[in-house]
Amino acid sequence: MMQKNATITPDRCDGCLACVRSCASGALAFQATRRGVEITWDPGRCIFCLRCQRVCPHEAIQFGDPLAAFSRCRGVVVIAQLPPLVCRRCGAVFGGTSQTLLNATNSSKETFESGRELLCSRCRQQETFKALLASKGEEVL
Repeated sequence: MMQKNATITPDRCDGCLACVRSCASGALAFQATRRGVEITWDPGRCIFCLRCQRVCPHEAIQFGDPLAAFSRCRGVVVIAQLPPLVCRRCGAVFGGTSQTLLNATNSSKETFESGRELLCSRCRQQETFKALLASKGEEVL
């Protein structure tokens, strides 16, 4: 049976957003809210290059017949809803994660999840800059 559109298997998706970042046409996007992260797919923009499927480290994205997708999908479709990743420093939502990984992180109080530190890119950049200054003997404020 052919799938009718793009789908993401929730227990395989770790919320790394590699699919969204690699999408050449902008058909994949994400919205971060306090409730969670939604990954959306716009079949009208999709060129079915399958780049997103190739870059997914967990093979969470599947596509069906492109013609069926165009004939059955109207507008943007939410293909994944994930619990939010919240920066442990500033509180900004910067990505999503699977419920399994979220439970593991909460129970162990780790600051890393799936190899990613729980900091948004801005706070991660600030931490890197502070570490660089400290390594050169500069005073860090």
